[in-house]
Amino acid sequence: MDIPVDQVIGTCVRFGRMISEAHDPEKILPLLAEVAVEQLGVDGALVLRVGEGEFLRVAASRGIPSEDCSARYSVETIGREMEQQLLGACGEQFAEVRTLPLVSSANLYGILVLFFSKPGLFVNHLQKLARGVADLAAVALDQAFHRLTLERSLEELRSTRELLARTERLRALGELSTSIAHDLRNIFNPLSLQIDVLRRAAKEPERVLELAGQMKQVVRRGTETVERLRLFGHQSREVATEVADLGVLVDEAAALCRPRLGEVSRASLEVVHGGPVRAQVRGAEVVTALVNLIVNAQEALPPEGGTITVRVGASGEEAWLQVADTGVGMPPEVRQRLFEPFFTTKGEKGTGLGLAMVDTFVRRSGGSITVESEPGKGTTFMLRFPLAR
Repeated sequence: MDIPVDQVIGTCVRFGRMISEAHDPEKILPLLAEVAVEQLGVDGALVLRVGEGEFLRVAASRGIPSEDCSARYSVETIGREMEQQLLGACGEQFAEVRTLPLVSSANLYGILVLFFSKPGLFVNHLQKLARGVADLAAVALDQAFHRLTLERSLEELRSTRELLARTERLRALGELSTSIAHDLRNIFNPLSLQIDVLRRAAKEPERVLELAGQMKQVVRRGTETVERLRLFGHQSREVATEVADLGVLVDEAAALCRPRLGEVSRASLEVVHGGPVRAQVRGAEVVTALVNLIVNAQEALPPEGGTITVRVGASGEEAWLQVADTGVGMPPEVRQRLFEPFFTTKGEKGTGLGLAMVDTFVRRSGGSITVESEPGKGTTFMLRFPLAR
């Protein structure tokens, strides 16, 4: 039976419009099965897709349960052998099966399988129309796969470009920090010597001796921090560490921050210990990181004040430090860029280096850092380190 020309043209046009709007191969294949049944008038249709290992699997079906033909089919059996396999798999409800390869640009994307309840229905005009629909689908699949490949290439290129930009920023920062470290060491070292002279000159006042000891500790931490700044541009983890009690370091950081917090009304700092927790870290880096996080937390508190809580503990094979505040929180777009060098929300008051240096120190120590924050719900930083053996 001849198929009218206008029906042939109308079918191809409608199908072409449908697949032009479906850029995903997973959407094109069901459309092909649907058109085969509703427009070509066949009794059932399957679309087999080429998978791994040159095998074909059912990707879409219409008018026939896909589980009836869910087995894998080898590409090498395309033709009469595959048709006989499919006819046998689908029982007695069909009398004839025909297969049409979906080939474009010398690539095989799948097979269109047509099922007929009676033999001899796959006549000349239906063959031409079916091959036309199959060719349109193959071209659409070819374009869709090329589009997916291009999108993946663009994403890889974008990631590579961002990595190169970050590497260049770190290199420039490394050069800058090396110069700053040299100058600041020249300042701190004489100051340390002067403090030693002050302690020897003090005869009686215990308060002077106590203050001198505190100054000595601050200068020592400051010198170690300057050295950490010099190492910031180098992403190697081959940095000398020590076994340190994180609880002691937390108390030291809190002592350094409390005078500053006292300047802010109704701002309190609480420290919660979970027992002795020993980790393999650099003590100066831990103190500096905590001071940085506490100062940031204080700046995030609302005018009426709030609470900053520092916790220390261990779980499993990890030691952890937590700094939480009841401040204003931050939106997702800020949280995602939080550890980028030079990214800051403080305008001219910020350098954008504090959290980037904390992130670098934690990763160099073999640990990890995470942040949880929502606008109006405060912010929580969690630093994890391997426990000392």
